[in-house]
Amino acid sequence: MARRRTKEELIERRTKATQYRAAGMTWEQVANKLDYANKSAAWKDVVPHLQAEHNEAVEHLRVIELERLDQLTKGVFPKALKGDTKAVDAVLKIMARRARYIGGLEVPEEHKGLLKVRLTVGLMPPGRRHPCERSRTRPESAYPASAVGGGDD
Repeated sequence: MARRRTKEELIERRTKATQYRAAGMTWEQVANKLDYANKSAAWKDVVPHLQAEHNEAVEHLRVIELERLDQLTKGVFPKALKGDTKAVDAVLKIMARRARYIGGLEVPEEHKGLLKVRLTVGLMPPGRRHPCERSRTRPESAYPASAVGGGDD
């Protein structure tokens, strides 16, 4: 039976795991190097703490991962622009991963209807207004005219 690790030992192991991931090691390699039962155990031990603690090592790892995503994007983006559907799928997956790393890029669910109105309004012929604009019941302070297609754009 393995002995229980002290709090300091657990913190040190998580810090090392973060550094190893930043250096490019897989979760399997991290698990083997730091005596985790398997790669899942390493991930389950480290990731929740990475999410909870915003420290230099975490930010450094995030920057490295974003740089890796940049490199992947550079490799497939030209093909996606030429219509290669597999490359388009790859770019979209990379973009989704990037959004998870940096957060705040995706429209919150409660604002998606408002975004749809704004996009639709932009497609209306000159001089015509979208029905949602005519029946606006939301207060201007919460939804400025520019957010729903009104105002001086």
